Amino acid sequence: MGKRSAPRYPEDENKGGGVCCCLCGCCCFLLVLLALLAGAAAYLFYTMKPKPPSYSVSKMAVSKFDFSSSDLTLYTKLVATVRAENPNDKIGIKYADGSHTVVSYRGTPLCSGKLPTFFQGHNNVTMLEISMEGRHGFGSGLQEALEESEKAGNVPLDVYVTVPVQLQLDTYDLHQIKVNVHAALVVDSISPKKPPTIKSATYQGNDMATQTQEVSHAIIQSESPFQPSYVKDPQPPIEDQMPHDSDVFQGPPFVPTTFVLAVPNAAATATVEKAATKAKKNGRGNTMKW
Repeated sequence: MGKRSAPRYPEDENKGGGVCCCLCGCCCFLLVLLALLAGAAAYLFYTMKPKPPSYSVSKMAVSKFDFSSSDLTLYTKLVATVRAENPNDKIGIKYADGSHTVVSYRGTPLCSGKLPTFFQGHNNVTMLEISMEGRHGFGSGLQEALEESEKAGNVPLDVYVTVPVQLQLDTYDLHQIKVNVHAALVVDSISPKKPPTIKSATYQGNDMATQTQEVSHAIIQSESPFQPSYVKDPQPPIEDQMPHDSDVFQGPPFVPTTFVLAVPNAAATATVEKAATKAKKNGRGNTMKW
């Protein structure tokens, strides 16, 4: 008796077509979703009309600028007044905790502090008084260079600010970002004897173009704002220019908005001692005030 062959069932001709329909449906859904997201983003952009905030250093007040020849350190205490403007009609800005400000001279930090935490509403101008304080190693070469800058009436100062901010669209909070700003100032003096006059200011930041603003005394009195335009990837990055916290030592605590900068490390101690001994032989005093 012969073997019976296995029965054959007709293949489902619509199986391949069902998979294709499923893929087409998924692609159409994704395209519609992307179109909706793009439309929502365009609607928000044209409705909110976002504008970049503007910042400018309107004035500075130096209360302490004392150089000690015994250990070649400089103690600095000043207050910088910053004008922050939010020109947006429907966008608020939250300035979060964790900010850091540093003022330096020729790459050497002088003092540091931080911004207050606050919310800046739309169409708002806020004047920020940032207290900064610090003691830092300051070699004789830097001292001589600073004296020459003082005599010429052109003292270059770098102000670095990094602050976490969060934009608020009506009642919706967006993702927090970190803003880095570098202000290169030229002042006529950094002496506590008279208020410094800001002669020029150049501002650079992440997503900001570098621009220069010539500041006259009349403009400073009116506290005219400076608004930078936006570009991509400024070079070099602000965070690479800013003095690092590895150069900072924790001395006696100051007010909550300030902290102390570093004294020279162990490798520089011998140089400090030699310079101090030389200063004593030359009959120089222990402290010099600017």
